[in-house]
Amino acid sequence: MNHAGCNKIIPAPTLLAVALVATLQLAGIARADDLADLRAELSILRAEQARLAELQKKNESALLTLESRLAMTGQTVAPPAPSATPTPTPSDAKPYSTWTVTGDFRVRNQLDTSDQRAPDRDRSQIRARLAATYRLNDWLRIGARAVTGDPDDPKSSDAQIQTWNNDLQTSLDLAYLQMDFGHTSIYAGKFPQIFARTELVWDGDVTLSGIGATHKKILASGASVRSSAAIFFVDEQAVGPDSRMGGLQVGYDSPSANLVRFDVSAGLYRYQIGSIANANKIDFRSNLRRPDGVYLSDYHIGDLIVGATWPRPDSAWPIRVVADFAKNFGAANDRNEAYGIDLIMGRAAKAGDLRLAYGYSKTEVDAVLAAFSTDNIGLGTNYRLHALTIDYTPTARTQLSGIWYHYKQNDPAFVSTYSPTDWLNRFRLYFQVNF
Repeated sequence: MNHAGCNKIIPAPTLLAVALVATLQLAGIARADDLADLRAELSILRAEQARLAELQKKNESALLTLESRLAMTGQTVAPPAPSATPTPTPSDAKPYSTWTVTGDFRVRNQLDTSDQRAPDRDRSQIRARLAATYRLNDWLRIGARAVTGDPDDPKSSDAQIQTWNNDLQTSLDLAYLQMDFGHTSIYAGKFPQIFARTELVWDGDVTLSGIGATHKKILASGASVRSSAAIFFVDEQAVGPDSRMGGLQVGYDSPSANLVRFDVSAGLYRYQIGSIANANKIDFRSNLRRPDGVYLSDYHIGDLIVGATWPRPDSAWPIRVVADFAKNFGAANDRNEAYGIDLIMGRAAKAGDLRLAYGYSKTEVDAVLAAFSTDNIGLGTNYRLHALTIDYTPTARTQLSGIWYHYKQNDPAFVSTYSPTDWLNRFRLYFQVNF
């Protein structure tokens, strides 16, 4: 029987061709599966990239808002930690075009009494502040703030509401450029206070006019060192010498992870008072003057602030102690020292928070320049002061506060509008809304 028809041999080239075709088809299928997987992975990565970009945008907006609110408070702390990324140049910086608007409104009642039965005085004030910053890119921003109050008084933005007329004074107490270059920020114009401070030397409403710079370096341990410098143009005269201040402050902050954290700030503020042509009684206050009206002393003020906080500030009841010592090395007499100590317990950041504070301070007559020192009481210098404060946060962005100032003249040898033995009282109750 012939089996040739059944056992036909397939040539080798044909087998090779068939195998090659099958291999290519399998490879195509595998490649298609791989491409599908790659597309899916790419889609996931793009979604994650978009999410991170949106998160970064929100973080930048939140940072701008917090920075603006910090400027609104008039309180100065250490500058924020600088970015770890390289400093951009104008050529490669990307525009942000970001507006941030913040503000607050406060209604306050104030009662002044005397232990020697002097007539009481009851007043009501309002304060409104509206601030805006525009961030052009990641190194340049513009800021401005409009406030109520007397434009000629740098220590207060309150407006009396118990008057017969309906006029309301306003002013622009901030108008500045801020340039951020890594660890360093430069300010020009009328900018927020950049020095760590207490009310002993700098009133909380005082802003600086001129140029200034801050620098902060984070150490490997988590601690930081910082410095601030400014030239403060106090008064300019077309004919005659100008008045200005040159200030420098250095500081150290212990690591924030420590259970007990401490900070130290040492500054020197050297005033050159060339003219008092535009000064008034609000500026002179209790500082000594010559018969011709010129300041008796020069003002070269050294200021040392030491603070400690326990535990972390995010706890419900942190405790902070701050001590401040100031000395005027340019005084014409030995009444040139001032000191203060404050104890703060609690916080006022979230709804339901409560904060208690007690402070004691004493200043001699020419220890500080009264034109820019505390405006909370009727004396700018030469006083002894006890202060008790209670702050309560009813809801987010609101604050209810009560303050009692109990004070008297420190040295009766210097003439004042108050009796040297009279203890005076100032009670304040206010409600504030932030936005």
